[in-house]
Order: sequence, then structure tokens, then C-alpha cells
Amino acid sequence: MTLLALLLATLLLKTLPEMRAMQATGWMQGFEDALGEWLPPVLAPPRPLGLVLWLLPVGLLLAWLDHWLAARSLLVSLLFQTLVLLHVLRLPAIEEDNRHSDRAETARFPGAFAVEEQELLEQVQGWFGPALWFALLGPAGAVIYRMLNQEPERLAKEEMENCNDQLRLRWLVNFPVAQLMGLGLAVVDNFAPIFHQWKNQQCPETGSRFDLRCRFLGQVLRMAVDDAIRTAQKLGNTQLDAEDPHSRRWMVQKLMQRVQWLWLTVLALLTLGGLLA
Repeated sequence: MTLLALLLATLLLKTLPEMRAMQATGWMQGFEDALGEWLPPVLAPPRPLGLVLWLLPVGLLLAWLDHWLAARSLLVSLLFQTLVLLHVLRLPAIEEDNRHSDRAETARFPGAFAVEEQELLEQVQGWFGPALWFALLGPAGAVIYRMLNQEPERLAKEEMENCNDQLRLRWLVNFPVAQLMGLGLAVVDNFAPIFHQWKNQQCPETGSRFDLRCRFLGQVLRMAVDDAIRTAQKLGNTQLDAEDPHSRRWMVQKLMQRVQWLWLTVLALLTLGGLLA
């Protein structure tokens, strides 16, 4: 039922854009703000106790409701799970445009390709993160993930300087998602170099092999995009240019679609093997 709910929600969001009106998450911020007003500043979010009071009641309520519905009707439980996924899933609309941009436009995108890394973050925190935590913890996991990731993380230095418990928890729930994304990109593209990059990931500042922010994903994505564009050019697609931001964003979308199908295939195998409900 987990796979079916995920497929239904994803299909509805792709075919019926009006369903995206269900994605409003103002109540999450409102709940957090209300806790901030009620609790003393030393206890309110992003303090640990404030985070527990913010996340735990919602998680317990959803877990109980999902269990209660499943015990009475699998169809109703499936509809409930699909509605929850429609609420928390995001399908970022990346412009599928192969046209060449002029050099002035290309100059706005420096060598680090911050734009395509931002698109990757939107994909990771939009669909892949909620999908993974939904598979692990059901509707409660998906909603708690969305509460911590109401908006995609921005590539900004001030986040490092203003690090708090809520941001660390956000990075923590994204860490397994990023690891699976890295492996997924290796499987759907040139395996050996991308797997090597994933295996040797490290924090740029400290050199540590454990980087909660998972900035290695940007390097992995750049390698995958470069390789995929080169392969497409060899196959005769001369419209793609490794230096063109439009081509790169289009290829990011294609790679994300491949990884998405890979994840769904793995979930299907786990379901057939009886490891997933």
C-alpha cells in the first residue's frame, strides 16, 4: 500500500496541477509560531524541547490515525495516505528547454553551477525526502519531514553561521536521502566515477568523511550531468551543450526522473519481497 499511495500521489500531482493547491503548509509555521509565543524563549523552537512539542504531537496523531484506519478499511487508509502525500510532496517544475542561451546569460551561472545544485535540493526535499520517510515511518514520517523542510534549503553561508538544533535536525533527516540520491545517480549514469565520488565524500571545511550538509551531492550531480550530456552528444543530440544552463537544467530533470523510477522500482521489489507493506 505504501508504493500504491506514492504512485497515486505522484501521478495526480503530475497530471492534475490543481492538486498542488493541497500543498499549503501554513499551519506548520503557524503551529511553530504559536509554540514560540507560548513557551519561554529558552524552550521554544528551535530548542530541543520546543522541537519535541512541535513535531511529536503531529507525528503521534498521524501514526494513530493511520493505524486506526488501516484496521477498519484498507481502501480508506490508502486514500488517507494519498491525501497526506499530496499535502507534502513537491514536484519542482524545471524548465525543459534545450535552447542555447547567449554568453551574457551563461555568465550569470558561475563554474560551481549553483543553480543546478539548487534544483537538486528542491528535488531532494520536494519528492525524495518525503518519499523515503513515508516508506520508513508512514504518513507521520512524511509530514514531520515536511515540517522540518517547509522550504528548500538555500545555498547560503549564513546558514552555517546561524546553525541551531532545528537546522541540525533538518540536515540529519536529509542525510540518508542524500546518500541514496548519490547511489541512485551512480546507478542511472556512469557508475564507476560517480560511485567513487560518493564513496570518497567529505566536508569541504573540515575534511571529515561525515558531512551532514551533504554538499558532495553537488559534485556528484555535476559529474552526472557532464557525463550524460557527453553521452547524448555522442548519440547525436547536438542541441545539448555542457556550458549552457538550459541544457544542464534539462539534464538535471532527466536524471531526477531516472532516479525517481529507480526508487519506485526498489520499493516495488521490497513490497514483492514482503519487506514493505
